[in-house]
Amino acid sequence: MRQKFHNFINIFDPEESLSLSLFNSEGFYWLTSATAIAFAAEELLKYQEKFPNAFLKPVKPMSSEPLIKFFQESVKSGETTDQVKKEAQEATLYNLGILVSFAKNSLTFNPVAGLILGKTFATYWLIYKLIELEWQQILNLEETNETYLLLDAVILDHEELDNLERHCLDGNISRDDRVYLSSHWERVKYFWANLHEDLQLLTAGYIKFDPPNKR
Repeated sequence: MRQKFHNFINIFDPEESLSLSLFNSEGFYWLTSATAIAFAAEELLKYQEKFPNAFLKPVKPMSSEPLIKFFQESVKSGETTDQVKKEAQEATLYNLGILVSFAKNSLTFNPVAGLILGKTFATYWLIYKLIELEWQQILNLEETNETYLLLDAVILDHEELDNLERHCLDGNISRDDRVYLSSHWERVKYFWANLHEDLQLLTAGYIKFDPPNKR
């Protein structure tokens, strides 16, 4: 796992009084989403430097750093404030808008677009599942094994995409590479668009928040 993720992993302190009510709160859901999506949007920033021709305009995502601080504060206090929830919502929708815009601009498949979209998706799930796993372990929830399986799959996908990144940089892309990247290009475009739409509806109150654990 690359160094950029290390600042995130030590957010949780098992000695703190972490409650199921915090894990189930809408504010914490928004903070989790905002953090995972910020890391995904930062992947775009990284690839903008490596593959500038893949971008029609510069991307300027909101940073994950202030969200990590909100995480630390919320875990210590045992709650997310209304202000933290509001800022997490704004960061989520802003960074999602950037991801959706990039996806929509990728009208036809090319390997680099597939690589970039694949890495944003894998990074989002990596961070989201790391957060989920920490909670499940601390609160002794039953879903831990399933989360481990999904996390293993995401990590393997990250490793494969890292290999394909080298192929894209070298211009040595095989037929199998194209098939793998094409599947990411197709899936992730719709994933970001659908997630953006769902979270806009949740923000506007058209759909209700569903807690992740209803025990």
